[in-house]
Formats: sequence, C-alpha cells, structure tokens
Amino acid sequence: MTPPPPELTEGAIFEVLLRLPPDDPASLVRSSLVCKPWRGIISDPGFPRRYREFHRSPPILGFLRNNINPFAGSGWKGRTCSLAPIAAANSPPLLDPELHFPGGWALDSRHGRVLMDREGGESHMLAVWDPVTGGRHVLEKPGGEDDVFQHSRHSAAVLCAAAANCDHCDCSGGPFIVVFVASYGRKARAWVYSSEKGAWSAPAVVGIHDHAFVERKRAVIVVDEIHEICCFLLSGGALGYRTRFTAVLKYDLGRHCLSVIDAPEVYEEMVALMSMDAGSLEFAGIRGSTLYLWSRKVNPMEDIGWLQCNVIELKTLFDTHRLNMPLPVYVICFAEGINAIVVGTHYNTLTLELNSGRVSKSSELMYSAEVFPIMTFYTPEVGYLAAASTEGNTEREGPEAEVVVPLFPAASKKEVY
Repeated sequence: MTPPPPELTEGAIFEVLLRLPPDDPASLVRSSLVCKPWRGIISDPGFPRRYREFHRSPPILGFLRNNINPFAGSGWKGRTCSLAPIAAANSPPLLDPELHFPGGWALDSRHGRVLMDREGGESHMLAVWDPVTGGRHVLEKPGGEDDVFQHSRHSAAVLCAAAANCDHCDCSGGPFIVVFVASYGRKARAWVYSSEKGAWSAPAVVGIHDHAFVERKRAVIVVDEIHEICCFLLSGGALGYRTRFTAVLKYDLGRHCLSVIDAPEVYEEMVALMSMDAGSLEFAGIRGSTLYLWSRKVNPMEDIGWLQCNVIELKTLFDTHRLNMPLPVYVICFAEGINAIVVGTHYNTLTLELNSGRVSKSSELMYSAEVFPIMTFYTPEVGYLAAASTEGNTEREGPEAEVVVPLFPAASKKEVY
C-alpha cells in the first residue's frame, strides 16, 4: 500500500499562498475558506505586507472610463464615470464611482488613489478617493470659482507625497499632492495642492500655441536623482476636431515651473505618455497597426531630443497570441510599475507588457480617450475573514464548502457631494 504523501508544512503553504495572483483578489478569499490553517495564514497581520513585497508592483484591478450620455441633457447631468473590471478579477473589490460621484469624472488614478472632478453643481470641488475603502478628501479647485481657468480645459494628477522614497504598494492612506493644470487662450497654468499643508500653491504660467488645449488623458510622473516631473499632453487643431499637433506640458515639482516640448511626430490616432526608465519620458503613438515608441531625458543636461527606441507591429503580435484585434487600434494609457501599454478598439481593451511582450485581454471596455487604470493591492481584512468563518456554513470545510458570505465586505456608506 502506497503511503500517503507528506502533509505540507505551514511554511510551504505560506509560500503557495504568497504566489496567488494579485490581479484576482478573490483567490485569497476563496483560499481562506479552504480550512482554518489557511485562513489563519491569510488573516495574519503580517501577511498583507509580505504579499505586497513579494509581488512588488500593484496589479490593475479595473479601469475607470468617462462617458457622456447624449440623452441625459446638457451639462454635467450627462456625464458619468463607469467602472470596468479586468478579465481576471471576476468580482473586484472596487466601489462604483457612479454611485459615489454622480455627475463626476475621473481626472487621474495613481498610487491607490482616484482624483474625481465634479462638473456642474459644485463645480469648484475635487475629491481624492480610495476606490477600495471609500475614504475621500474633498478640496476646492485652485483659483477661485470666478477664475477663467475654472471653465477651461483642464487635467490633473494625484500622487503620493513621498514620491521616489516610497514603493507605493500601500500608501493610499498617506499624504498626497495634486497637480492641477489648465489652458486658456495662449497660456497654461499649474497649481500644486499639498494634503499636509491643506492649501494650493501660487500658479506657474507658460505660453502655449494658439488653439492648444490640455488633454484629459492620464499624466505621467518622471523621476530621477534631481527632478520630479509631471507631464501632460497638449493638443491642437482646427476647431479641436482633427489633431494638427501634439506637445508635452512639463511641470517641475521641485522648481515649480512649466515648460513645453514638441512631440516627436504627429499621429492621427490617440497617443500616450509613458515613463519606463528613471529620468526618461516616453511617447507612444500608432499608425495603422504599428506602435512607435520614443524616448528623451527630462534632465536638460542629458537631453538630446527624441530618440525612437522601439517599433512594434501589433497585428503580428496579436496573431501570435491568437487575439482578434480589428483596426483601428488606439493607445489608451500607460500603466507604470508593470510597464504596460493599454490599447483598445471599439470592442475591447488589451494590455501589452513591454518587458515580456505578453499580451492579455483586459476587459470588454470599449475605446475612450479618458480611461484610467486602478492599480492597487487588495488583501482581505482580518476581521472580515474571522466573520466569514462564523457567518457561513461551518459544518464542513474545504473547496466545496457552501459558505454563504459575500465575496468582499460591503463598503461603509459614504455621503456624495
């Protein structure tokens, strides 16, 4: 008779649970229901920290997409921000922005935070929001309600105040800064809000091309030993319909100054800014089915202009992965940490990891110029796991146990503004 295989040690089980995919947080909840020893490991206060340290880069749990409903009337009443989960996370632990911010739009998402803009009603308000816990910090827009820049094209970025001194795996509850930029006429302005100071800075101003405007696309943060630069896209064209030129609006957080640099080339379809290497700003654009990547240094002492660093034939790449990707293809945004470009068509969205060449279907999210990835770790709360062990069917344990508990704890009710 063959002896039974030896039981796994607690250390071996711990190593197995550490390797559960972070982009499917439900796997941790399901594993905690297998048996009490597994639940004890996952509910240990030190497990979330070890889990984040092992995986290092926060995963994409979903996307926020700004929408306009042409049948809902004019103004902010027709504006919504919807949540699209990624394919791997069947039930992501993310709150619905349409319920918590009716009429609100997303401006940015970074370091576990989402920056929401309410246009109409209290149009002078912004909110920094944690889409997992529901926590929020409401602040007024800079310049005052009557400032002409309040009603102009604007964008913004939210980021951890620790910048390069943080791994951004678990800092969503810490201090943050908001960079708010707006364009009007032939000028662009930038303000910075500090949660520690509770106030906006004086504006930095720079001249821009006539008919140029700030794109509401996700900003990119570029950091090196000296500089911390926040970069936004500028576009312009006849009546704003067809892009004739693209430029980059650079804000230096250390020097509190704005500058403008030209883009490497003009691309008919949407483009995106990236930052893969320390101190480098990258630019991605598509012609037909070909993705072009450009790079340049942000340090003026090292900057020699744009250099083409890669050319990727998307059709060949998609055929290799047996993915149907009808043209046209658009660049949506860049996901830092995992160094991935999110591209899409009118039917779905794909994530292209530049380091590995891996392509995966992200969601059924249709193309939009204003899409923001939510990148954060989620691990079940200790108290919730303890409740799960008593609220469900505790007569038998194991993968087939019928545990009648919600997959994720209900978020506390928050007031909307």
